[in-house]
Amino acid sequence: MQKGVNDPRPGLPEAAAGEPPTTRPAEAVRLEQLGRVIVTWEKLRLVYNAIGFFPAVLIVMIPTLYQPLVKLAVWAILANLCFCLGPLVDGYLTWFGFRRKAVTVVLFVIITAAMLLAAWEVFWAYFWVGVPAG
Repeated sequence: MQKGVNDPRPGLPEAAAGEPPTTRPAEAVRLEQLGRVIVTWEKLRLVYNAIGFFPAVLIVMIPTLYQPLVKLAVWAILANLCFCLGPLVDGYLTWFGFRRKAVTVVLFVIITAAMLLAAWEVFWAYFWVGVPAG
């Protein structure tokens, strides 16, 4: 088979004589892309947790917090639940054909900013306003 304009398999190697054409189903390609999304977000989890370490230390060091370790644990769980939205949304967008790298960067920035804003709210409430948060 000669490759041409009407070839339904552009970019694929030609099948040998008598063999059925080899194609990768779109679903297999999507699943491979989803695997890359998961690996990328697991690497970003390290960066996310490193960024969240400083606010976590501030929350523990606030002397007026009632049970600061409990509040830290709740904040950490919520921060990681928010983080889990990243690969979920990124995965769906990748499945539907959106450009993955730009989506990943935007989602990571939004989720990290939300985590930092939540930590800042706790810090601000205790040190500047004097109103207990939560």
